[in-house]
Amino acid sequence: MDLGTIKTKLEQDAYTNPDDMRAHVKLVFENSRKYNPAGSDVVTMANTLEAKFEERWKATVQPKIGDEKINVANAEMLAKKRILESQQQQVGVGVVDDNTGSIVMMVVDNDVVLCKSLSTSSS
Repeated sequence: MDLGTIKTKLEQDAYTNPDDMRAHVKLVFENSRKYNPAGSDVVTMANTLEAKFEERWKATVQPKIGDEKINVANAEMLAKKRILESQQQQVGVGVVDDNTGSIVMMVVDNDVVLCKSLSTSSS
């Protein structure tokens, strides 16, 4: 994988989600370290560029991804809630933010039936 291929894939909308693109970028940096001597200019530049990439990712892309995951999960939960309520069951839905992501829970008749973690931390 190389940055030119990543650029082409971006221009062609070949990535289905941002995490796939990020994985390819990280692979470029990993390969730079793997196939070049430690301390070489290539490795130094790769480390510098990777740090800048991660900084920008966390500041601009990651918050949007987290918000989108929460919005999708909320929509799924509300749809399930409407179905269960139409069946006359007591339903509660909640989102808890624990600073590492969000946990979405659905409770039906006092039993947790769905619990989904939406981690927004970097991996």
